[in-house]
Amino acid sequence: MTQQFLLVLFSLLTICKINGDNPLKESFTNHKRQLHGTTNDSTTSVNIYSNFAEITRKISASELPVEFSEDEWQNIRSDTITLYGTNINITSQTLTEKKKSLNGEKIYLRRSHGGKTQIVEVIMIDEKQNLVQDMSTKRYFRLLNSDKVEYTSLPPTQKYIVSFTYNIKQNITDQGWYLTYLRSNLNWKTRYNLFLQDEEQPPQLNCLADIRNDGENTVAIKSAELLAGDINIQISNNDGSSNGSPEAGSGSSSGNTPSSPPVISIPKESAGIYAFSIDKPFTIEAKTNYILPMSQPTVKVDQFCSIKKSFYPSNNGGNAQRSYRLRSDQFLSNGDALIRAFGSLVGEAYWPDIAANDDYEFSVGVDPDVVYIENVVLLPSKVLNNTSAKPQYSGSDVTTVRQLSYDINLKLKNFKKRLVKVEYTLQFDGKQFMIQGKTSFIQVGTEIQGNFTLNGGEEKDYKFKINTIE
Repeated sequence: MTQQFLLVLFSLLTICKINGDNPLKESFTNHKRQLHGTTNDSTTSVNIYSNFAEITRKISASELPVEFSEDEWQNIRSDTITLYGTNINITSQTLTEKKKSLNGEKIYLRRSHGGKTQIVEVIMIDEKQNLVQDMSTKRYFRLLNSDKVEYTSLPPTQKYIVSFTYNIKQNITDQGWYLTYLRSNLNWKTRYNLFLQDEEQPPQLNCLADIRNDGENTVAIKSAELLAGDINIQISNNDGSSNGSPEAGSGSSSGNTPSSPPVISIPKESAGIYAFSIDKPFTIEAKTNYILPMSQPTVKVDQFCSIKKSFYPSNNGGNAQRSYRLRSDQFLSNGDALIRAFGSLVGEAYWPDIAANDDYEFSVGVDPDVVYIENVVLLPSKVLNNTSAKPQYSGSDVTTVRQLSYDINLKLKNFKKRLVKVEYTLQFDGKQFMIQGKTSFIQVGTEIQGNFTLNGGEEKDYKFKINTIE
């Protein structure tokens, strides 16, 4: 008899395991759903931006009204919640905050006093004031922070309900309804790794899309686009707090991904905004960074030493910057870039949005081996009338101005053992000026520019003269 009983018990346990009929697991799952919200993101189309995401999901009349948990609501811009469809006219929309009150409910207090634990049965009288009544003494008192409260069921949580009234258009075959809204805890950014070798090997730029789900729930995304560009949309949480960037290392790429990961397309431009399409569904777990490679552009990179400074009417000097000029055959969205040269990490830079085939210059630090010294000599000044200084002047009054002339000697020193390229830029902020005579420098707008090459250990002097109007 005992053997038969054990055999039957083993069979029942086996069937439960196969069918997944675990009542404890189902109960826990239901409780977890209650705690983490009631929205369903399983068939979601998402446009992901640098600081928010636009969620769009198909919805039916049976799923209305829509409920959001408190955690979800804090990261939703509530005024963007919209219901639309070709066969529906929305006549009103209501947002309601609801929470079941504990008033009148029985709870238990666990208190410790003199090494003994006491369980007190009380009735909640006023939840806002933490006022309760002892069921045995009928006396009233307020809960203390030290009181440990025990409940007979899960305590009620805050929820937010969005309701709609609408009219249905007749004779329209398309019955699709869609719910859309903005949320701040799903976003993305671009990360770059630029690898530089010698001149015989072309540079390589690896681009990564770092998608962050900072919410409390897993998000299953049916289709998605990553949007980049200057998109001026204010996004803030409903509780008034901002959604900052995730802490480094706080997430990892999702392990719940298909064997063949999604592929991100080459960006396409529309209305000044660039969209990167993702070719298949994917899932991002809560508090997770999901990182995907982007299409690899062909890039050209020039390395040089840059000297960019404002004009000072006195002697000065300093070091050149380690600089690069980047050109890509594809649009590059803004993001942080790590620069590696000859197997070593040499710097980090933040790149703005860069148009395809446009040049972008950036610097990663000082070069101690390339030095400049500027010797500035003020020459005797001249007094000119305003019409000679400004031929376009047509006023009736003639005033005088001073013309100041400077001789500038630029000394460049290369302490390296190899050749370097130096690009010099002298900026004149709000000054009228003109370069004089034949020189190695050119005047471009409000700047004087010059490009030079120095061999290893070489020192060179370059001279030019300028006139300024005071």
